[in-house]
Amino acid sequence: ILEDYGAFQASIDIYTRILTSFPNFRGYFDALYRSAIVGRHLASLMPESPAKDESVNKCLDIIQFLLEALPASISDYQIVLLYGRTLEMSTNPQVKFRAHSIYRSLFDLCQLHFVAGANKVTDASQWLEDPQSWFNLGKEISALGEPLVAKDAFQKYMELKQKIAASSYSYEMQDIAAHLDTQACLTLARNAARYQNYEEATQYAELGLRVDRYDKELRHYISLWSKFHAAEMNTEVGAVRSILSVWKGRCWTNGFRRKLKDKMIADNEERYRRNRLDWEARENLAYYARDKYRAKFMFEEVCAVRLQRFVRERKKQGVWMEVQRQHQFTLASEVHRRYQRAPYNKTTRADLLRISSHRLVPAKHAIHTDRALILEQDKAMELIERCMHTYRIRRTLAMKILETKQRRAQRIFVAARTIQCAARRMLAVAAIEARYRQLERYAVAARVIQHWIRKYNSSMKAAVLKVRDRQRYRKKKAVELLRTRLPMIIKSFLTIRRKRLDTINARKLEEEEREKNIAIQKKQDRASKMIQNFQKFKQRKFLSKLSKEALQKRKQANLSIASTELVTHALIDKNMQYQIPGINQQSKPFVKATQQKVIFCSGLHKFSPADCLMLSMVLRSPACNVKTLVLHDIAEVKNPCYEFDLLAALRKCVSLRAVYILGGDWELSFLQSLVQIVHIENPRIVCLSIEQIRHAGTFVDAMTPPVGRMLMDYFNYSIPGLCELCLHGCCIGDSNLELIANGIAVNSSITNLTLSLNLIEDAGFIRIFKAFLGNKRSKIEKLDFSYNLIQGTRDVKNLFLEYQPHSPKLFLVVNLMYNRIYDFYHPVNDLAQRGLQASTLSLVYTSEDLIALAHPNHHLSSRDTTIGNPS
Repeated sequence: ILEDYGAFQASIDIYTRILTSFPNFRGYFDALYRSAIVGRHLASLMPESPAKDESVNKCLDIIQFLLEALPASISDYQIVLLYGRTLEMSTNPQVKFRAHSIYRSLFDLCQLHFVAGANKVTDASQWLEDPQSWFNLGKEISALGEPLVAKDAFQKYMELKQKIAASSYSYEMQDIAAHLDTQACLTLARNAARYQNYEEATQYAELGLRVDRYDKELRHYISLWSKFHAAEMNTEVGAVRSILSVWKGRCWTNGFRRKLKDKMIADNEERYRRNRLDWEARENLAYYARDKYRAKFMFEEVCAVRLQRFVRERKKQGVWMEVQRQHQFTLASEVHRRYQRAPYNKTTRADLLRISSHRLVPAKHAIHTDRALILEQDKAMELIERCMHTYRIRRTLAMKILETKQRRAQRIFVAARTIQCAARRMLAVAAIEARYRQLERYAVAARVIQHWIRKYNSSMKAAVLKVRDRQRYRKKKAVELLRTRLPMIIKSFLTIRRKRLDTINARKLEEEEREKNIAIQKKQDRASKMIQNFQKFKQRKFLSKLSKEALQKRKQANLSIASTELVTHALIDKNMQYQIPGINQQSKPFVKATQQKVIFCSGLHKFSPADCLMLSMVLRSPACNVKTLVLHDIAEVKNPCYEFDLLAALRKCVSLRAVYILGGDWELSFLQSLVQIVHIENPRIVCLSIEQIRHAGTFVDAMTPPVGRMLMDYFNYSIPGLCELCLHGCCIGDSNLELIANGIAVNSSITNLTLSLNLIEDAGFIRIFKAFLGNKRSKIEKLDFSYNLIQGTRDVKNLFLEYQPHSPKLFLVVNLMYNRIYDFYHPVNDLAQRGLQASTLSLVYTSEDLIALAHPNHHLSSRDTTIGNPS
């Protein structure tokens, strides 16, 4: 926008900011090219000075850099033209001399692209000395939207024209306007106006006015570009209009009009004589000589209309009818095929009858046979319908008779049921009355008995017997209570007394034992100090040897255990290795590549950026069935195709479940984008392994936070979430584990966490393990902290004692091989005291422990009894 409005200094500032602030911008080379164009234009406006030479040299450096590997978005012949004109601006003769060879290269490129008529000329010198060649080149470049580059071609055109004018012998031909035309001047002026240089545009327009003062288009544009010329042109137009109005008033007299009419009639009669179908002449004659020609022309018009109608009717019967016959034949064939597939479809039968009745359907077409059959079937259908109607009437009468009989039987049944209910009601009333009479007799007998009992209870004998029975019951209850409570009372009294005696005796024995222990402790302290000093001396020698072995093992541990097995198997199995699929998606190698379950890409097999582009096409394919992608020790990983093509393919691949980055000098932006894809854009990936990244220590502080945020994201570990995470050999320390520990504290999907070959100490291990213990929904089954700096202090051992499995089926394996641990701790007895099985937790310190864990039937020594069988 700034270029279009002529703000070239502001535009060059914007381009400079883009080039310095955004080196990874995809349009970086386009911005570099634009800065060269604008910088060269600004240099052409500057006076001769060291600053101008510096600007020209910078533009030359930019153009030479672009020409070494020209991007596809930049036209080759345009940048070569710009390069040649920039060389001519240089004050250094050696640099300026190179412009001629550049122009010859421009001629070759124009021949290759069929530009500016270069393909019609064989000699480069002839084409370069022809001004029209440069003019045509400038027009084509201007049409492509590059007015600043087209300006160079137009300037070259003007230089050659001036050279021709200077070499002329005639004084009139020495003026450059004599060698130009108005269209050329207008083209030069409009190109200058496109980049807001109205002074130059006005100069070119003035040259055109010197050629043709009355060109309307040229006068219009120069009035827009220059206020002075606009006023001058308006003055000239006003004068011409005044003269024209005066002469019009003097010319249009009655005699002149009659003469003009006769002249027009004569001219039109001559045109009519030469061509009787000249419509303009016929209209003029019908208007100016209506008495002579109007009736004749109207008669001819009516005859022509009738002839046209007759021709149209014949055409309908001829060519047009043939098209209709072909159309009807197509419809008849189509409905015949439909009838053959579904002969009883109502719509098809109706369409067949309708189309077969058309008069343009061929008489020998099979549709007529179908029509006869359908008509015969329709007649038979009418007979069948009448028979069916008769059958339905008879069946309806039979059903009505049957219903009448059923209603009669129903009425008889209802009457019989009513009579039965009445008889049963009478019998029930008689039974109830008999029951009432019996209950009345019972009531009379009960009243007599109650009256006798009340009379008996009111006597003295009954009262004495009641008191005696109550006393006997209370005595019986007291005896039973004493029999059950007395032994318990005696036992509790004896227990209290025994406890008091035991307490007194225990205090005496404790005092005696304390005195003995103090004496023994003093002796043991002296002996233990001697033993400890001797043991420390032995441990120092053992630790030095152990540390040497650990360092040696650490150097040998190139990849993690799982990745080592995967790479070993992939190097043997060729079906897992990457095969070049090509770019044709229909070819057999490409289809075979999309059906591979595992694609192993290794630098050992010379995996190149071109292979990366083809692999991206495979992953983008809708038919892709790749589950695992392994990138092992890839060279040239800083090529942009890995970040712009491979990552874009990983975003779209719906079948991918595991990504392994094994070795290589990957950049931080690539790894952060990969974690972002697994986190948000493609959560189908459940296994992510980043191992042995070169120079990982320089950006580990920026690499671990995205991993922690991915583990903490609820939406990630819910659908379905990351299951395996491996950061082997990434120089991770205790200070980098804060966000990862926070993610482990809430994540419910991860089952395998590998942080081997790092710089993790006891504090980092305790932080991760405490986060795991605090997450009751955690499903972690394996924690790999091998090849680290863990010493196994008392805090670590207490942490193992606090471990409680979150599920009865959970079996936790903690790999602590090749750390700085010399006292192997196995919490078998501690877990047994807490009622936990030893098989719920396994601590692996050596390779023998790992073999025993992988093979449950392997013979275990007394030290390995805590490993057990995971099943």
